[in-house]
Formats: sequence, C-alpha cells, structure tokens
Amino acid sequence: MSNSYDRTKLVYTSVVICLFIVIFSALYYVMASTIPTPPLVPKSTLPQSTPQINQTTSLRSKGIALFDLRKYNESITNYDKALAINPKDVSVLDLKGIDLFYLGKYNESITNYDKALAINPKDVNALTGLGAALGYGLGKYNESITNYDKALAINPNYFVAVKEKQFIVATAARKANSTATKKP
Repeated sequence: MSNSYDRTKLVYTSVVICLFIVIFSALYYVMASTIPTPPLVPKSTLPQSTPQINQTTSLRSKGIALFDLRKYNESITNYDKALAINPKDVSVLDLKGIDLFYLGKYNESITNYDKALAINPKDVNALTGLGAALGYGLGKYNESITNYDKALAINPNYFVAVKEKQFIVATAARKANSTATKKP
C-alpha cells in the first residue's frame, strides 16, 4: 500500500512541476512578446569604439581588480598605462587617487585629484577623494570640509561625501576639544 501511495505522490508531484513549467514558460513568452523592441539604429549613428577606448577600459578594469586584491602599486601601473593613452580620463585619475591614498601617498593623491578637477571641476569623486586625503591623510580638516561641501553642492545626495564629512567634522571637533583640555 505504501509503495503504491509513494508512486502516486511522485507522479502527482511531477505533473504539478511540469504544469508550473508550462505555465511560466507561456507567461514568459507572452510577456516577452508584449515588450516593445527599440527601433533599429543605423550603424553610422552608433558611437564608434576604438582600440584606444577598449584598451583604456581594459586597463581600468584590471586596475580595479588589483585594487580589490590590495595590490595598489600594480593597480597604479595599469592606471598610468591608461592615462598614457588618455590623460584626460577623469575616472582613471579618480581611481589612481584612491590607490595613492591607500598607499599613504597623500600629497600625490591630492595632486592627482587636482588634475582630475582641472579637467572636470564638478567631479564629485575627485572632490570627495581630495577631502579624504586632506582630512584623513594630512589632518587639514577645514580644507577637507570645504571639498566635501563642494561635492555636496553638486550632488547633495552623494552618500560617501555626506558620511565622510560627518566623520571629518567629528574628528576635527575631538581634536579641538583634546587640544583645549591640554592647555593649562
């Protein structure tokens, strides 16, 4: 009796699963056929990809992967190669600045962010990175806060700048209080 019941239960379960697959496949087909397809764009109007752009993108991706592995010097080497191809690639300058910061090369990081800002004065990543290098690295809290404020004036919802500014403001207040209590 039990063996027959188990077979019936198995067949029933298999049928139910098959029905679900058929129903979901039909729904997918209906949904996919109702989604409008974009009109075809003539090839001549598409942005042209050049070997230089592809190479820069590849070098930037390698640099990011090496950063994730905490191989900052190797990451910088890839960014330098990308910048040799396109010295005005602000995203690569921003990424290189982060690596320099993590290596404790705060002045070089600042110089790098200054280059990015010379190209794009509204680069919130460079302004935030500059704030970090000035505040965390060199202890120049007022200059750091000024750069965070500039970034937040451009993008008030930029979470990284909001949080880092809060931390720098708190750190500056703690330093000011500890200095004030040490004076006789």
